[in-house]
Amino acid sequence: MGNFTTVLSRWAHKILLPGLAVFLTFGLGMYSLEPVQAQQGIAPTVIPAGGCAIDGNLLSKTPTTPPFSSENGDFLPNDGATGSGGYVFTLAGVPVDTTAAFHIIDGYDAADSSIFTGGSKLNHNPNTWRWKPGKAPAKDDINNTLFFFSSDSVGNTWFVGSGDRKKTNGNTYLDFELLQNPLYKNSDSTFTSLGPDGGRTIGDLVISITYTNGGSNPQLFIYQWDSSAQGDFGYILVSPAAGTAFLATNNDSAIVVPYGAFGTNIYPVSAFTEVACNLNDLIPGSNSCLGIKTVIVKSKASQSINAALKDFTNPVQVDINSAPVVSVNSPTICFGDSVTLTATILSGTGPYSYLWSTGDTTQSIIVSPDTTTQYTVVVTGINGCPSSPIISTVTVIPLPICFISGPDTICPLGTGQFYGPDSLSSYAWTIFGAGTIQGDTSVQMVDVLGNGICDTTFTLTLVVTGEGGCSSTCSMTVYMVDTVNPVITDVPDSLFLQCASGVPVASPDSITVTDNCVGSLAVTVTDSITNDTVCPNQFTLIRTWTATDTCGNIATATQIITVFDSIPPVLYGVPADTGVCCGDSIPPPAVVTAIDSCDGSVPVVLTEVVSDSTSPFYFTLTRTWTASDTCGNTVSDSQVIEVNDSLYGAYFVNINSPEGDMIKYFEVTPNPFNSSTNIQFSLYRDAYVSVELYNYTGVKLKSIYNGNVPAETNIALHLSPDASMGTGMYLLVLRTNHGIETRRIILTK
Repeated sequence: MGNFTTVLSRWAHKILLPGLAVFLTFGLGMYSLEPVQAQQGIAPTVIPAGGCAIDGNLLSKTPTTPPFSSENGDFLPNDGATGSGGYVFTLAGVPVDTTAAFHIIDGYDAADSSIFTGGSKLNHNPNTWRWKPGKAPAKDDINNTLFFFSSDSVGNTWFVGSGDRKKTNGNTYLDFELLQNPLYKNSDSTFTSLGPDGGRTIGDLVISITYTNGGSNPQLFIYQWDSSAQGDFGYILVSPAAGTAFLATNNDSAIVVPYGAFGTNIYPVSAFTEVACNLNDLIPGSNSCLGIKTVIVKSKASQSINAALKDFTNPVQVDINSAPVVSVNSPTICFGDSVTLTATILSGTGPYSYLWSTGDTTQSIIVSPDTTTQYTVVVTGINGCPSSPIISTVTVIPLPICFISGPDTICPLGTGQFYGPDSLSSYAWTIFGAGTIQGDTSVQMVDVLGNGICDTTFTLTLVVTGEGGCSSTCSMTVYMVDTVNPVITDVPDSLFLQCASGVPVASPDSITVTDNCVGSLAVTVTDSITNDTVCPNQFTLIRTWTATDTCGNIATATQIITVFDSIPPVLYGVPADTGVCCGDSIPPPAVVTAIDSCDGSVPVVLTEVVSDSTSPFYFTLTRTWTASDTCGNTVSDSQVIEVNDSLYGAYFVNINSPEGDMIKYFEVTPNPFNSSTNIQFSLYRDAYVSVELYNYTGVKLKSIYNGNVPAETNIALHLSPDASMGTGMYLLVLRTNHGIETRRIILTK
């Protein structure tokens, strides 16, 4: 009969015309719908401790008559009783866990704030319901409802609810509707349901308690929202398995209401009812794994699903899941990194099974995506209910671009500057090999000092950190080489010297050497001499400087020094010319020395030559001193000594010739003289005449006149003494080709 009425009700609601549906509903009233085989008992929930006793009263630890004991829990504590039974609400009706337990208080009588309008029915789309302020019939008036969700040891979700009614006369119908999507009461007397299937969601539940003839023996009916092949929706009666639903009322006595109801602290007989249902075992299949978002408690006019709705409590938004509630970390990683994704169970009962979109079946997996990637995991609890796919987004941050800018070669002891990319969070430099980073290694630019020898290397490594702390590493090998020759400057100019002694000493410091690289410079100097003669002061010297840097690069520079001695020695001590009266008055040769600029003192050779000799008392003696240096440069100087006895003869000597007298007159006036004297002479014949002044030793001091003199011509001369002439006697000598004529003159100062 139960199966027949279920199918018939479903068929009538979905297929027949409204009038026929009313008829069938009336017809169903003539048959007894089969209620759920529910009775008193202990719902095996984990909370409260000891399970929840569905016994028709509110207090834990009582009654103790089987199947109940003091170890069973209930809605409220029973502090005066012994036993370990737990509770869900305080005596004031306040939930201990506000996420899973709820106490809803609705006004009653004239204080009721809202009731359904007459056209609102259970099986209608909730979006068509309407409400209004008003007073519900006493048998339909609700004041308190307490309900909570818990689980049993195998993870099944249990709903445990209680409700009251003001009056116990007549038939009363109290529903707990559990919706999988939100339902809201609006201020404009409407409702808004987010259920996608005709205002509800397939699988939504109605737990309906029927009180008939006062309600001492309530019955339980459970409906689940379903659809027909034609796409219409409606509540279908279901029959859960035995032991999955419990129902009780206080049908044998009044009970205490610590939190108060309908203005008193006592529930009269049959005014309070408790119900418990295993939501996961109501029906097999996926519809047993419900996630409840809204609970609304309401009363209706009759048992029919098309009966008019009466009183209701405001919809309560909850978050209850039969499936495990799971969270998965959504990390951010750097490109190339791996990360562990872990499904964290927030609520539910295990053991759990896991299924990732990667095919893995462990609670945690390790992934290494190259780009931002989503992964999903479905977690199934011990009750067989799978969670919805939980998404984990692994955000992959690209690695910062790493590069090193700088020279790929530096001098062995040189410094190079190296740069990393701009505008990154951090820089970390390290070096390996023959180099040292100067200063801070955590900046964008570093100086590196090479400390190796030629043809060695160092490797510079940079770690840069960018967005999200992601790092990249790059390296650069730098070679220490030098192929540039040193540069030699300030090379001395070529020299032309007289003497070898003037050649400067060869010294490396005579030049300036620079190099492109820091380091020691070896400088050597060598001389190469070319000498084609035996003369030590005539040769060519090529002086070569050689500079070598630490890498063996060489530079050379040369200086040419020419030594050529062309200066003869200098004679010292050669006496002046002189005259004597006779040969035995000739002085001995003077001691003459010679000094050469290169050779120093050199030998002096004396030669004497007699010339113009007409008698033993009349001749010229020429003494010549000659000196030569080692290069053949020669110097000579002579002294002429005139031997002439006639220089000191008579005061006036006529010069005779075969033709007769030669001198007409030869006069000096004044004589003696002081400042000057006048000389006059004349000849009888034409002749070449010289007039010369001698001192008393016969040394010629000066020539006063030389030239041809015509006969009978008067020659007037003027003589003034110079500074070298002192007081004394001097000789004026007039010579012709026929002889000489002298005059003694005296100078007084």
